[in-house]
Amino acid sequence: MPQIPLLAWIFQTIPECIATASLAMSIATNEFYWNKIWKIGLAQAIITYLIRLLPFTPGVHVIILAATLGVLCIHIGKIEMKRALTFSAITMAVLVLAEFVSVYSLMSLGLTNFEEMSQNIYLRIIYGCPHIIIVFLIALLFVKKKLNLTFLFRKSDNYYFTEREIDE
Repeated sequence: MPQIPLLAWIFQTIPECIATASLAMSIATNEFYWNKIWKIGLAQAIITYLIRLLPFTPGVHVIILAATLGVLCIHIGKIEMKRALTFSAITMAVLVLAEFVSVYSLMSLGLTNFEEMSQNIYLRIIYGCPHIIIVFLIALLFVKKKLNLTFLFRKSDNYYFTEREIDE
């Protein structure tokens, strides 16, 4: 994996990591706890920079970053381990899908190609904005609509709900 240029790290990686932190935390809590989200996002951005320095096969860094996002949500976000790791994996899957759809859609317009985008830092930053916005909008959807993914866990795993809430 190539090293992330400083401008791309500041204008793409940091917002992307804050977006993934906001999505993971909004799935887990249905709230935007910005004091925790920015800490998780900034720590994830630093970890992303360091992980990208290592010679991994493409795609392996996404798995590692999903795990680190989960660990950060556990330690900083105070989310239960099983939920944090599950929601961070879901978050990274959403990120990859959103990035694929947005970049593919923009490139299908014929304005540029992948080689030109990967070599031009400004195009890379601009093409990175739509999927970051998509991830933030999905996080906003979880908060505004109070969506939850508790159906992913057995009822006995919902120990922090009251008996009445579990039965409903």
